[in-house]
Amino acid sequence: MRSAALALAIVLAGCGSSTSPAPTPAAPPPPARSSGVEGLSFTAPAEWVVEKPSNAMRKAQYRVPDRGGKSEAASLTLFSFGGPAASLESNIERWEGQMGGGTASVKKVEGAASPTTLVDISGTYASDDQGKPLENARLLVGVVETSRGTWYFKLVGPAATVDGWTIPYVDFLKGVRAVE
Repeated sequence: MRSAALALAIVLAGCGSSTSPAPTPAAPPPPARSSGVEGLSFTAPAEWVVEKPSNAMRKAQYRVPDRGGKSEAASLTLFSFGGPAASLESNIERWEGQMGGGTASVKKVEGAASPTTLVDISGTYASDDQGKPLENARLLVGVVETSRGTWYFKLVGPAATVDGWTIPYVDFLKGVRAVE
């Protein structure tokens, strides 16, 4: 009789449970990775995929996925021509032309390790990697001035993709510094 009562208690305990299993916590984002090129140090978000630069002018290149998973990836390219920058105004005019005449928003990045300017333009990008115009695009260019020259971090792609990376991109720019 005692074993029957124990068996019944076990069955009832299993059937009467109204608690649901604890939810599985979301996986943390992968850690950022330190990177750099030609005397420049920075830490790129782990989600950015390193690519082989598609031309000799590019010092580095990344494919930047859409954080929401609904849009195409953007592209981040890094340029430097050594020495001081050409005038910022002439570069902005060229970038506005690349963005179908969109008007640039320009501001200094506060708290950056090196003097940094952020240029932000929305519009139709003149040519994506396949040579086609990209409508509803956004271009962010971080102009970083270091003792090793001026560096241009150009993030361009679908506005939805770039929008999701704006804050992490600015945080990324804040950490860019020359390595002496």
